[in-house]
Amino acid sequence: MKKIIILVFLFLSVSNYGQVRRKPPHHLWKGWAKIEQLEKIKLLEILDLDEETSIRFFARKNKHHKLQRKLIEKKDSLVNVLNDILENGKNGEKQRILAIINEINEFEIELAKNKKQFIGSLTDLLTPEQIAKMVIFESKFKREIADFIIKKRRKKTD
Repeated sequence: MKKIIILVFLFLSVSNYGQVRRKPPHHLWKGWAKIEQLEKIKLLEILDLDEETSIRFFARKNKHHKLQRKLIEKKDSLVNVLNDILENGKNGEKQRILAIINEINEFEIELAKNKKQFIGSLTDLLTPEQIAKMVIFESKFKREIADFIIKKRRKKTD
Protein backbone atom coordinates (compact mmCIF):
# COMPACT_ATOMS: atom_id res chain seq x y z
CA MET A 1 0.00 0.00 0.00
CA LYS A 2 2.82 2.40 0.85
CA LYS A 3 4.41 1.76 -2.53
CA ILE A 4 1.18 2.80 -4.23
CA ILE A 5 1.02 5.98 -2.16
CA ILE A 6 4.65 6.79 -2.92
CA LEU A 7 4.05 6.21 -6.63
CA VAL A 8 0.97 8.46 -6.54
CA PHE A 9 2.93 11.25 -4.87
CA LEU A 10 5.84 10.82 -7.24
CA PHE A 11 3.42 11.03 -10.16
CA LEU A 12 1.78 14.13 -8.71
CA SER A 13 5.15 15.66 -7.99
CA VAL A 14 6.42 14.95 -11.49
CA SER A 15 3.24 16.30 -13.05
CA ASN A 16 3.64 19.46 -10.96
CA TYR A 17 7.34 19.63 -11.77
CA GLY A 18 6.73 21.48 -15.03
CA GLN A 19 4.58 24.02 -13.23
CA VAL A 20 7.26 24.59 -10.62
CA ARG A 21 9.91 25.06 -13.30
CA ARG A 22 7.87 27.52 -15.37
CA LYS A 23 7.34 29.97 -12.56
CA PRO A 24 9.43 29.09 -9.53
CA PRO A 25 9.55 31.51 -6.65
CA HIS A 26 12.58 33.65 -7.37
CA HIS A 27 14.35 32.62 -4.18
CA LEU A 28 14.29 28.93 -5.14
CA TRP A 29 16.31 27.03 -7.69
CA LYS A 30 15.25 24.49 -10.27
CA GLY A 31 16.15 21.55 -8.02
CA TRP A 32 13.58 22.51 -5.40
CA ALA A 33 10.92 20.19 -6.84
CA LYS A 34 13.18 17.19 -6.26
CA ILE A 35 13.78 18.25 -2.68
CA GLU A 36 10.03 18.56 -2.13
CA GLN A 37 9.56 15.05 -3.54
CA LEU A 38 12.15 13.70 -1.13
CA GLU A 39 10.48 15.52 1.75
CA LYS A 40 7.10 13.99 0.89
CA ILE A 41 8.49 10.48 0.67
CA LYS A 42 10.33 10.78 3.97
CA LEU A 43 7.25 12.25 5.66
CA LEU A 44 5.19 9.32 4.41
CA GLU A 45 7.66 6.93 5.98
CA ILE A 46 7.91 8.80 9.27
CA LEU A 47 4.20 9.46 9.80
CA ASP A 48 3.04 6.01 8.65
CA LEU A 49 -0.28 7.32 7.32
CA ASP A 50 -3.04 5.35 5.66
CA GLU A 51 -3.95 6.25 2.09
CA GLU A 52 -6.93 8.53 2.84
CA THR A 53 -5.15 10.37 5.64
CA SER A 54 -2.03 10.88 3.55
CA ILE A 55 -4.05 12.38 0.71
CA ARG A 56 -5.84 14.76 3.07
CA PHE A 57 -2.59 15.62 4.88
CA PHE A 58 -0.67 16.45 1.71
CA ALA A 59 -3.59 18.45 0.32
CA ARG A 60 -3.44 20.65 3.43
CA LYS A 61 0.33 20.76 3.40
CA ASN A 62 0.39 21.82 -0.26
CA LYS A 63 -2.17 24.54 0.41
CA HIS A 64 -0.07 25.74 3.34
CA HIS A 65 3.12 25.78 1.26
CA LYS A 66 1.41 27.66 -1.55
CA LEU A 67 0.32 30.40 0.85
CA GLN A 68 3.77 30.49 2.47
CA ARG A 69 5.42 30.89 -0.94
CA LYS A 70 3.14 33.79 -1.83
CA LEU A 71 3.95 35.52 1.45
CA ILE A 72 7.68 34.92 1.00
CA GLU A 73 7.58 36.28 -2.55
CA LYS A 74 5.82 39.45 -1.37
CA LYS A 75 8.31 39.84 1.47
CA ASP A 76 11.27 39.26 -0.86
CA SER A 77 9.86 41.86 -3.24
CA LEU A 78 9.85 44.39 -0.42
CA VAL A 79 13.40 43.43 0.54
CA ASN A 80 14.43 44.08 -3.08
CA VAL A 81 12.78 47.52 -2.99
CA LEU A 82 14.58 48.26 0.26
CA ASN A 83 17.85 47.12 -1.26
CA ASP A 84 17.32 49.35 -4.31
CA ILE A 85 16.68 52.35 -2.09
CA LEU A 86 19.87 51.74 -0.14
CA GLU A 87 22.02 50.99 -3.20
CA ASN A 88 20.86 54.13 -4.95
CA GLY A 89 21.69 56.19 -1.87
CA LYS A 90 18.35 57.94 -1.81
CA ASN A 91 18.64 60.18 1.21
CA GLY A 92 15.38 61.50 2.54
CA GLU A 93 13.69 58.14 2.10
CA LYS A 94 13.78 57.39 5.83
CA GLN A 95 9.99 57.31 6.19
CA ARG A 96 9.63 55.01 3.20
CA ILE A 97 12.39 52.75 4.52
CA LEU A 98 10.68 52.51 7.89
CA ALA A 99 7.35 51.77 6.22
CA ILE A 100 8.88 48.98 4.15
CA ILE A 101 10.60 47.51 7.21
CA ASN A 102 7.25 47.48 9.00
CA GLU A 103 5.63 45.71 6.03
CA ILE A 104 8.41 43.11 6.01
CA ASN A 105 7.83 42.54 9.72
CA GLU A 106 4.11 42.08 9.07
CA PHE A 107 4.86 39.42 6.46
CA GLU A 108 7.11 37.64 8.98
CA ILE A 109 4.25 37.68 11.50
CA GLU A 110 1.83 36.41 8.86
CA LEU A 111 4.21 33.58 7.96
CA ALA A 112 4.37 32.52 11.62
CA LYS A 113 0.56 32.74 11.99
CA ASN A 114 0.08 30.65 8.85
CA LYS A 115 2.46 27.99 10.19
CA LYS A 116 0.67 27.94 13.53
CA GLN A 117 -2.73 27.60 11.84
CA PHE A 118 -1.47 24.78 9.64
CA ILE A 119 -0.13 22.80 12.59
CA GLY A 120 -3.35 23.45 14.51
CA SER A 121 -5.41 22.24 11.55
CA LEU A 122 -3.73 18.84 11.67
CA THR A 123 -5.28 17.76 14.98
CA ASP A 124 -8.20 16.10 13.20
CA LEU A 125 -5.84 14.11 10.93
CA LEU A 126 -2.77 13.28 12.98
CA THR A 127 -2.07 12.23 16.53
CA PRO A 128 -0.03 14.60 18.72
CA GLU A 129 2.92 12.21 18.29
CA GLN A 130 2.62 12.36 14.50
CA ILE A 131 2.44 16.17 14.58
CA ALA A 132 5.54 16.21 16.79
CA LYS A 133 7.34 13.86 14.39
CA MET A 134 6.40 16.15 11.49
CA VAL A 135 7.64 19.28 13.28
CA ILE A 136 10.91 17.58 14.24
CA PHE A 137 11.36 16.18 10.73
CA GLU A 138 10.75 19.54 9.05
CA SER A 139 13.24 21.26 11.31
CA LYS A 140 15.94 18.63 10.75
CA PHE A 141 15.21 18.43 7.02
CA LYS A 142 15.56 22.19 6.53
CA ARG A 143 18.79 22.19 8.52
CA GLU A 144 20.18 19.29 6.44
CA ILE A 145 19.27 21.01 3.19
CA ALA A 146 20.86 24.26 4.35
CA ASP A 147 24.02 22.41 5.40
CA PHE A 148 24.13 20.61 2.06
CA ILE A 149 23.82 23.89 0.15
CA ILE A 150 26.53 25.52 2.24
CA LYS A 151 28.87 22.57 1.61
CA LYS A 152 28.17 22.73 -2.15
CA ARG A 153 28.89 26.45 -2.22
CA ARG A 154 32.13 25.97 -0.31
CA LYS A 155 33.27 23.35 -2.80
CA LYS A 156 32.55 25.74 -5.69
CA THR A 157 34.62 28.50 -4.13
CA ASP A 158 37.54 26.21 -3.31
